[in-house]
Amino acid sequence: MLPLYEAVRNDMKTGDMIAFHGNAIISKLIRLRTVPSNIPSDSPLSVNHVSVVLRLKEYEGLGRRVFMNEALNQTVLNLVSKRLENYDGYAWWYPLKRSWDDQRQAIGERALQYIGVEYDYKSIAEQIFGSVSVDVKKLFCSEYVYFSYGFSGKAPNPYELCTKDYFKEPIRIK
Repeated sequence: MLPLYEAVRNDMKTGDMIAFHGNAIISKLIRLRTVPSNIPSDSPLSVNHVSVVLRLKEYEGLGRRVFMNEALNQTVLNLVSKRLENYDGYAWWYPLKRSWDDQRQAIGERALQYIGVEYDYKSIAEQIFGSVSVDVKKLFCSEYVYFSYGFSGKAPNPYELCTKDYFKEPIRIK
């Protein structure tokens, strides 16, 4: 059961972000290099991975399915509930502010356009030591989300993306 997620899932919209704080070693290493040391580990800013929410109305059915696009080994489409069920760590929903409502369809279209793109292992390593420019040939998680929002240039890491003023107050969902 996912009571925190179930309480808000119907309010999630295309373009919202989900941020993760994992317990795996790679998750800890990413946070060690990208999250300031004064951020508590249970903070919604203490994250190592992000994804974009997608609502595909014609495929939601009676269960009102909520999907997310994320960069793992490649960019993939997952059910949020299935991803959270097996996730070892915390997760937060970052709803976009109302000022983004007219951008939601374009965000979804950009995110869907790049499903299947390989993971950008080289840039994620470089990101640990500094910023990298968005390159859609290969994508890491925050680069993918940032690009889906219509931005180019220097890609933020997951922590930096969570500090942007695009979002309302984050809500814990796992």
